[in-house]
Amino acid sequence: MAGLKGRGSAGRVALVTILVAVGLLALAPGAYAATYNVGGSTQDWTYAGNGFTYDSNWVPLQTFHVGDVLNFKYSAAQHDVVEFATKAEYDACAGTTVTKWQTGNDLITLNSTGTKYYICSIPGHCQLGMKVAVPVVAASVAPGVAPASPPTTTPSPPGVVSPPPPPAVATPPGGAASSGPMVSMAGLLAAALVAGYAYLV
Repeated sequence: MAGLKGRGSAGRVALVTILVAVGLLALAPGAYAATYNVGGSTQDWTYAGNGFTYDSNWVPLQTFHVGDVLNFKYSAAQHDVVEFATKAEYDACAGTTVTKWQTGNDLITLNSTGTKYYICSIPGHCQLGMKVAVPVVAASVAPGVAPASPPTTTPSPPGVVSPPPPPAVATPPGGAASSGPMVSMAGLLAAALVAGYAYLV
């Protein structure tokens, strides 16, 4: 810590400030939100054909939490994204628009639990499969940790020692799709520590 000699307490204050800021970011709601490319890595927002449907082929592979972000990528000259409020409107491919996006790279934050209904409102596109119903569950308790289930114990007969319970296995919220935000937080922490160290030296 020879680098601290010329800087005095100002260097220590800067390092503590950086570490506190990174800690607060880690606790912020949505800090661990995942971003999902609608359709996955190979299927953008379009009518795919070949039996592909977003509801059957993509949605079941995800777990969407409050705070997660949907990324609709498409040709803005050919498609759009419209949110409907009800399943009946979604099923009919017709209804009252809640919100409409048309940039071709729309980021939509999932702000509440329940099923969100999105379609392409260009005539005929919804009927060709450009529709997705996204079930949204409450945000995870903590990043990378599945909610704990209550312990279940069965009394052992007298004189028999029960084995210890198996260790809990951490599962990222949303499965593998959420590993990116956790890596980002680790990268942010590393960058903050390097910046703090560089400042002190």
